[in-house]
Amino acid sequence: MSVRFDRAYAQQAVCGPSRTSFLTGRRPDTTRVFNLDDYWRTVAGNFSTLPQYFKEHGYASHGIGKIFHPGTSAGHADDSPYSWTDKYDRAQATLNTGSKDAAAIHPVDETGGKLQDTVIADNAIAWMKNHAQHGNQPFFLAVGFHKPHLPWVFPKQYLSLYPLSHIHLAKYRTKPSNIPDYAWSDFGELRGYQDVASLHLTAPEYHIADNEQLKLRQAYSASVSYMDAQLGRVLDALHHNGFTQNTIIVFLGDHVTVVALSLFRACQDAAYSQYPRGGHGHRVMGYTIRTDQ
Repeated sequence: MSVRFDRAYAQQAVCGPSRTSFLTGRRPDTTRVFNLDDYWRTVAGNFSTLPQYFKEHGYASHGIGKIFHPGTSAGHADDSPYSWTDKYDRAQATLNTGSKDAAAIHPVDETGGKLQDTVIADNAIAWMKNHAQHGNQPFFLAVGFHKPHLPWVFPKQYLSLYPLSHIHLAKYRTKPSNIPDYAWSDFGELRGYQDVASLHLTAPEYHIADNEQLKLRQAYSASVSYMDAQLGRVLDALHHNGFTQNTIIVFLGDHVTVVALSLFRACQDAAYSQYPRGGHGHRVMGYTIRTDQ
């Protein structure tokens, strides 16, 4: 059985503050984290985290990929040693994709190595197999995939799932007259990539031509499907190792940016996902905020 929250709102549409909020169960006005730099244990208080709670109550707590926002906002150590039982696993890519700022849209051939989300799934699968054979504790396993975050680097075969002729433009592609200026994105991060910078988008609306919007939406969709395939591999491993019946699965994102729509909104549709082999779930339409533990 599962439940999906259709009105689950992030506390802030920025990675670091949102992750800090739902991992500590506190709002940004308590954590005092409003940017990508501040560490809540330094600027606000020594608040426990969700993985730390499990660790302190007899669980093996293991993190792979991107859970906390890396760097100063997680104490330069992905909040180790507080949150994790053993060494945190960043799971680095083995495929060299060149400069991270070269292109926002970057389909690749994965035969020469593995992208980071592939490695994250591999390591999660290996960890569960090892725990099934040798572990003697219940576990909390946090698996943080990077996609569909920019840049959209993904195995090129996923483009075939989304022919450009099947991609639809956003319903609203220009700034509505009745929204405040701060609600309109200037695509600052996206414009930092060379392929988008070459479009010479101009203020104040930074309008993207329709043909370019289609390519961006195609790449975003391909990135989502690539990540979804890795998630499927992890769920399959959960099943094969005998953990399905006694494991709670929570699937969420830190926030969402609407592709080629320009509304920088602080919401994410689904906070909990239905396990593919599970029974039919419930949908909750009431307001939900990402601080509950």
